[in-house]
Amino acid sequence: MMDSVLLKLARLIRNELNYLIRQPLFGVACVLVPAVGYLFTTGLTVDAPSFIVQIQLKYVALVMLILPVYMGAMLPNVFLREQNSAMAELVNATPTTALQRALAKVFGFVLITWLVFAFTFLFIGLVAFFTSSTQAMNELVYLELLIDWARFSLLLLLPTVLGYVAIGIWMAKWQTSVFSFYAFSLVVLVCYLVLASLTGNPILAGSAIASESLYQWALWLDPLGFTPLFTEFTKVEMVSSAGVLTSFPTIFTLNRLGVFVGALLLIAACLRTCDGKTELPLSRSSIRGSTLSVTPSTENVELKGTGSSPWVALFHKTLNSVCVNKVTLLILLAWPFLIFNEVLSGLSYVEPFAEKSTNSLDAINRINSDVLPVFGSLLMALWSWQITGLFVSHKSHKLIATTPIKNKTILAAQMGVGGVLVFVLLALTVLGCMVAELVGGSDVVVSIYVVEFSRIGLSLGLLVSLFISLQHIAQNRMISSALIVALLVFKFTPISGRLGLTHTLWNIAGSPLQQSDHFWGSTGSDSVFVPYMVIWVLVVSLCIVIANAVSHRGTFYGNKLLSFHFVKHPCKYWLGFGLAAVCVLMIFRLEQQLVAEKPLTYSHHREAWKAEYEHTYRHWLDKPAPVVEHIDANIKIEPTIGAGQFELRYRLRNKSEQVITSFLVSRYGNFESPTLFVERTNKGRAAPNSNNIIEAGQVNGQNVVTLAQPLQPDETVTLVARFELQQPKLWPATSQFYIKPEMTYLRGSPLLPVIGFQPEWMLRSPQLRAEYQLPKMPTLMPSERFSTRPYQLAWQRELAYKWATYSSKIQVPTGYKAIGPGELTRSEQVEAHTVFHFESDQPMRQMPSWFVIPVEADKTNENEWRIVQQGVGDVITEVYVPNTQHVSDAQLKSAIEINQLGMADTLTWLSNEIKPYPHRQLRMFAIPNNGPTGFAMPQAMLIGYDVGFMALPTAEAVFDQRYRRAVHETAHQWFGHDIGNGISEDGAFLVESLAKYVELVMIEQRYGQEAKDALVKYEKRRFENKQRFYYGTEKGLVDATSPHQQYSRATLAFDLIRTELGDEVILEALRLLWSQHGYPNEPATSMNFVAALKSVAGEVHYPLIEQALQKALYVD
Repeated sequence: MMDSVLLKLARLIRNELNYLIRQPLFGVACVLVPAVGYLFTTGLTVDAPSFIVQIQLKYVALVMLILPVYMGAMLPNVFLREQNSAMAELVNATPTTALQRALAKVFGFVLITWLVFAFTFLFIGLVAFFTSSTQAMNELVYLELLIDWARFSLLLLLPTVLGYVAIGIWMAKWQTSVFSFYAFSLVVLVCYLVLASLTGNPILAGSAIASESLYQWALWLDPLGFTPLFTEFTKVEMVSSAGVLTSFPTIFTLNRLGVFVGALLLIAACLRTCDGKTELPLSRSSIRGSTLSVTPSTENVELKGTGSSPWVALFHKTLNSVCVNKVTLLILLAWPFLIFNEVLSGLSYVEPFAEKSTNSLDAINRINSDVLPVFGSLLMALWSWQITGLFVSHKSHKLIATTPIKNKTILAAQMGVGGVLVFVLLALTVLGCMVAELVGGSDVVVSIYVVEFSRIGLSLGLLVSLFISLQHIAQNRMISSALIVALLVFKFTPISGRLGLTHTLWNIAGSPLQQSDHFWGSTGSDSVFVPYMVIWVLVVSLCIVIANAVSHRGTFYGNKLLSFHFVKHPCKYWLGFGLAAVCVLMIFRLEQQLVAEKPLTYSHHREAWKAEYEHTYRHWLDKPAPVVEHIDANIKIEPTIGAGQFELRYRLRNKSEQVITSFLVSRYGNFESPTLFVERTNKGRAAPNSNNIIEAGQVNGQNVVTLAQPLQPDETVTLVARFELQQPKLWPATSQFYIKPEMTYLRGSPLLPVIGFQPEWMLRSPQLRAEYQLPKMPTLMPSERFSTRPYQLAWQRELAYKWATYSSKIQVPTGYKAIGPGELTRSEQVEAHTVFHFESDQPMRQMPSWFVIPVEADKTNENEWRIVQQGVGDVITEVYVPNTQHVSDAQLKSAIEINQLGMADTLTWLSNEIKPYPHRQLRMFAIPNNGPTGFAMPQAMLIGYDVGFMALPTAEAVFDQRYRRAVHETAHQWFGHDIGNGISEDGAFLVESLAKYVELVMIEQRYGQEAKDALVKYEKRRFENKQRFYYGTEKGLVDATSPHQQYSRATLAFDLIRTELGDEVILEALRLLWSQHGYPNEPATSMNFVAALKSVAGEVHYPLIEQALQKALYVD
């Protein structure tokens, strides 16, 4: 008896496997899962400590991002096939029990799914193994790879698959709608992505631990087990509240066993409800749905007798059907609460210990770059499915096709419904935002809502129209749905880059518009919105015209005759042909302008350019080149039209002992090659020499200058470079330069031409270097490269500072003020322009910057700037900040004072303790939120407007973040622009880590010991959170490359050194460092500071210094 039951079950399982193997959808999955899984996960590589961990992260990405999609597509085919095929009664009549059939389904589907994904795991691992350029690939790694594959397949994959199947069989008891399973997979994917982003998942860029308690819960209850798995990678241990030491491998194993047992219990509970013959029980609604699937019904789709036009009747019926749908109702009811929570949770947050007063712009910015676009796009896909599937779901679409309703009427009604749903979604979003503002005490500005949501509404409206059109164009709704999913994947994931298809137009129905801010609104990118939206309006219009032509009243059957009809009646399709031609021309024109404004448009363009640059000009690295001593800049800026004209005169000196006959003039590939000519001094006068040869290089922007008269040692020559600069209109303003009426910012690097080969432009990635057939680059860390002499330099010919003096003549329209390197010597009025003259008497690092700001309001700029000066000894500090409506006069004055206090304290202390500040001015400029919140250049520093001038300390703050940031950026005048430059092969220790040391001292001197301890505690917490999910190779502080180590770990290390050795030892080491390596001596390296600190502290403190600065892991 038992043998016959087992034999029957085995036959059922075999039949189930045969059924699944013959399913077209499964065949597609067998191809796409390995292909898409490999392509997608290769784009998710992080700096992992080993090859094995890299492979494990690929497995994780596959399970997290692709398995839910697979389950959503396959589960209905397994558990709903009898109901949806109207064969439940026929199957129940077979000599098998429902329990046997359910067991066969579960076992067969689990087995075949496990095999597909386990094979994909193995495929990804083997491909990575055999294509890796790592020298550590050997038999031991191969064996470890196989063991790890087996472990992941059993512990990670099998419980997860069982969990999905358990929920699927439970859902099949209550639902006969295929869409419910689609919605389930989508909800699982989105919700887990949210959870992962809040628990520091390394697969998701920018994710961090949002709550310690949430993280602790996720360690044990993460349904996929990734949280304990990732922590296992870092080899960390956890002490519970009871004092018990628990290893994360143990937590991971227990987590997976819990999921496995839970899934089995749920499956068993579902199978217990099966009786002897019938299938899983169905609810009454499910039975009625089954009846509808057998017999077409027009009871709920009656369109006559309404006394209105067909369009109104269709519109009303479709809208009513979507709005009464339970899923839609649930979403619409929950949406305002989701928006309310998202907005209110971080409305006034700026950074730890800082908050700000807010208005509607801050509220909208909480949702308009992630929540609303992502979830809104998913809702557009959902509603397009519901709108176009109304009559299909009732099996009445063929009946509708026999009515005299025109196809364009159906399309227009469906588009109208889509527009209404977009309006409802935006209205609910506004409701959630406004309530959050009222609760949070924010200023409600209605005009901001109108502007921002008009843009968002246009994008969502185009998206739903596009999706509805695609549902009509495709012959099969599954094909159209797959196409829509593919478009969403390209829109919101980096897969297009991995496929080599990077383009701004992959932001479907969107544009590269940046978030508006309080500094200049949307000025930084408003010029990009209209061109992109015009193209998308044309593209969507074309899709609507095609949909109208190829479908027959919603039956999707008309496109089979389309080609014949085109040939026979081409005049009927003139609108479609015309729109297609216009779309092609507009996209072609857009592409041309994108490339013209930014030749290195995408990452693969930049990689190819850098590889070609190195291939072509690497030999110039071994040739002597003249050194820039002085740059005389003649600049004309027209902010209102975004244009600038430059004439730069470089005084070059041959400081080598060899004669120079030619040299390379380089310019980064995003900029056009300048017009060059050489001047030689003749009887005290500089004159062009036409016998010099200026040869344009093979690579864009490069020129080779061959001198008619060789440059002897210590001789000088003048190189003149002329070029123009135009603010891009199809690219947002970057943090490198912009010319706008609100502010002009020009940074010398990478804007200006430079002399000689530039190692900074070489590719660093070993994979990319191998791909472009470049020689391997040594991967020595600074502690290895600079530990002993001679230094093991990879690309730097010699160690020398690149400093120069500057003179600038800047012409701007009257009402604007220009600022350049050095001191303002004079200004003069020339017709409708003002000319400002600046001179620097002391050499400085070759990173000049020029600024133009409005000092009088006009039609193009409503906010003039405030300029506040303060004397600090012989130095004048200057703060430049715009007067905006959102920040009161008193608050702005207070912010300026606290920033100037940070500048003054740091200037005074470093000038007294290390070396006097060499210039007469130190300037701070407020900047928009389109780059880093702080950045320093010689004589100038940039501070984000939000963090530097809008922010206020929170009630619990014991120090002011504005003060700390001003201290940090001021410290870079010593650490970064005095020492810490001239050696491109060194790390960031002398720049960032020593600036963090200055923070500690200044915070303690200004706010006291308690404030310093609070800063250390904050940095320790931030370091631990980031370190939990840091998978890179462990390095000492002097070799650190990750920001959390360069910043947070530096604070902890110097706090330890200060406690044990005292500030005087550190300062004496710094004074020794400057005496030996200050300009114009040989530049300092990180290891020079370590050596200086050891020499001052004495041999007894060597272990402490090595532990804090050189050991692989700092432990408090």
